[in-house]
Amino acid sequence: MEELQEEQKESPGSPDSWQAEDDTAGIVIEAREVKDFEYPSGEGHGLSTCVCKLPFGRRVGRMTVCCGGKDGLGKCMVGPCWPMAIFTLFLLVVVSSVLLRIFYKQASLPFFLMGVGLVATTIVSFFLTALSDPGVSPIFRSQSPDGLWPYHAQTASYQPPGTKFCTECRVFVLGHDHFCPWTGTTIGAGNIKYFYVFVISMCSTIGFMMLVLMVS
Repeated sequence: MEELQEEQKESPGSPDSWQAEDDTAGIVIEAREVKDFEYPSGEGHGLSTCVCKLPFGRRVGRMTVCCGGKDGLGKCMVGPCWPMAIFTLFLLVVVSSVLLRIFYKQASLPFFLMGVGLVATTIVSFFLTALSDPGVSPIFRSQSPDGLWPYHAQTASYQPPGTKFCTECRVFVLGHDHFCPWTGTTIGAGNIKYFYVFVISMCSTIGFMMLVLMVS
């Protein structure tokens, strides 16, 4: 009876197991541990070392969880280069306001409304990119059952497959792509779709407005 109970505890479908999957990259992580996001507070090196911490929220590496549950990360996370994100948002709002003002005087109403839609898409996708969980992985204090996970000294834990350690955010990120200082955070499996929409809509907005102003 004791052996049967032990087998049930070790089964992948047990409540104690954790699984995170990235459908795009096909990343699957399974571990028989409770989610642990208590990353070491070491500063290390990077662009964000000179940035002060936010006075609110819970720290996960160098990232700040603004709102969320105790076990998970929550729905709103701010990257370590948050002043740069505010500066980018300021530029987006100011430049967009100036362009829309010129656009309103010279373009027809349908084109103006299309410009407003593109600007709104750009700003909303920027917020989603900058404030979403990029795919932060829990840290695992014990080795995987197959014994293949490499030990990571900076986090004093084992690195799950499909993750990369972000030196700026100081966390493991699923499907890590790059760190974007303009959004203030790292780009990974959790927010890369918003990042693509942000870049495409921003370029489309500039190109569309320039084209209409040249023709009109």
